[in-house]
Amino acid sequence: MHETADFETASYSTQLIQSGEARFILLGISAAASLEDDLDFGYGCFIGNYTSSGTRSVAAQPHAGSGLTNNAYFTQTESIDVKGILCNAGIQKPISENLRMGASLRLPFFRISGTGKYYVFSQDITGAVQNSGIQKVQAQYDIPTDLSLGISYQASEKLLVLIDTSYQFPVSYKPFDGSAVQIQTKATARFNFGAKYKWDETSKILAGFAQNPGAQTLQQMGDLKENFTIMQLGYEWIQNTAITGISAFSARSSGESMIAASRVGKVTTDSFGLIITGGFTY
Repeated sequence: MHETADFETASYSTQLIQSGEARFILLGISAAASLEDDLDFGYGCFIGNYTSSGTRSVAAQPHAGSGLTNNAYFTQTESIDVKGILCNAGIQKPISENLRMGASLRLPFFRISGTGKYYVFSQDITGAVQNSGIQKVQAQYDIPTDLSLGISYQASEKLLVLIDTSYQFPVSYKPFDGSAVQIQTKATARFNFGAKYKWDETSKILAGFAQNPGAQTLQQMGDLKENFTIMQLGYEWIQNTAITGISAFSARSSGESMIAASRVGKVTTDSFGLIITGGFTY
């Protein structure tokens, strides 16, 4: 992610530059079993490693005639590495010959260890400089609890319809000790719709639509909230025990970014991609 914003105040021409990247790797196992009354149960646990790094800089140059002579600067860099466990569970049950219902629960990310580094440099309008040096700190990362409910309905011999809604619980934490940044998300509901059309015995057409509102709250400079609308169209080919899929998707967002203490900018993004999948059944 890289973002640049220019804006004017009464005394300054100001530029905000921020960039960052994040990775989350999961490795784990899962199991499932059929219980009484045609009730299916599944559970999985994964070891996760979250790493991120980011830089945020603000430079303010005084307007001519403002009576101010010093530029103001602020730069912060940070990186964190957090390891933990993520578990989820789900159940599903047939309600009728054509209708199945299910629910899943994703538990919060359980932190095992977390380390981080940060560096802050600033110069105010008087020319006074503050320099933190490189600080090593304990780091934190969290994924909120998420509850999902869904149905699959066999509308005809060829058409399968899938619908689910999910509710993400709020979460609040600081990424590392002493951080001025507070990660805070609000409770958010989401909606997904999908369909599979059986073209013949060896192929299916897939379609999907999702509304994904942003959960981020805008509190401090750099906060970003985006509301996504996602559409997908694909094809699945079945040959003996092998399943191959290909689909194209588009994602469009509209949102807001906090570019100063009392200034919010508009953000829009468009993404397009291709997904190729492969698998085997035994």
